[in-house]
Amino acid sequence: MVFSARLTVVLVLVGVALAFGHDLAPPAWRGESGTTHQHWRFDADANPSVPEIIGNPYGGATATITTGDYGEGWLYDLGFSEQTGIWDIGGLDGNIVLIIANQEGSLESVDVWLQVTYHKFTGFGDAPTIEVVGANYVDGQALMVEEDPYAPGNGWFLSQSLWRIEGGQPLGPIVLSGAIVGTRIDQIVVDVKSVSTAGCVVDFEELAAFCDEWLQDGEALAADLDGSGRVDAKDFSMFAANWMKACP
Repeated sequence: MVFSARLTVVLVLVGVALAFGHDLAPPAWRGESGTTHQHWRFDADANPSVPEIIGNPYGGATATITTGDYGEGWLYDLGFSEQTGIWDIGGLDGNIVLIIANQEGSLESVDVWLQVTYHKFTGFGDAPTIEVVGANYVDGQALMVEEDPYAPGNGWFLSQSLWRIEGGQPLGPIVLSGAIVGTRIDQIVVDVKSVSTAGCVVDFEELAAFCDEWLQDGEALAADLDGSGRVDAKDFSMFAANWMKACP
């Protein structure tokens, strides 16, 4: 399903500190088991680009940028504000494709909370069209975070949208496509939450329980994964092989 941020209600935030304009509403579940967090500031013109801030136990994340017609590529700034590190992807044939590693195994659902800072200028720039492949759009809004002092009503906006994948489907690419009048993107923040059908994920909580039985002998030890009657290095090898996956 495709969602265009230009169709959302625009709310003007008075007195919002610019430094927080790109991550105004982190999800309550950020940092919990089964979640990842990626924040691209585009400090340099690297392409593909990796996020400057990342918390992803499942692997890495990349943003591959294609500059379309009339796009200027990477820009240090636009001159009127302190925003730096901007990708001018141009019109409809320009895009940014995000690939984010995610939890494997049987999943009940995957939620994606996406925040994109873009520049809007009447006739010369607008919000990207967003597609989270395989997901349904749930809700969203666009917020003005900095008004252009020379063009009231224009400036930097923050698109926030929630997407959901159900039925055990994996997290696909996230595609931001340029508007017909062009699109400039400053920052992208992506939070992902995966819910396992098993209701259990091999994470630090499970590791603590494993350590409690380390080198113990006996029957019915939960950490005795190979059934040998002793919790040892063989069990830890099996434990590590399932790290951040659904509990076997």
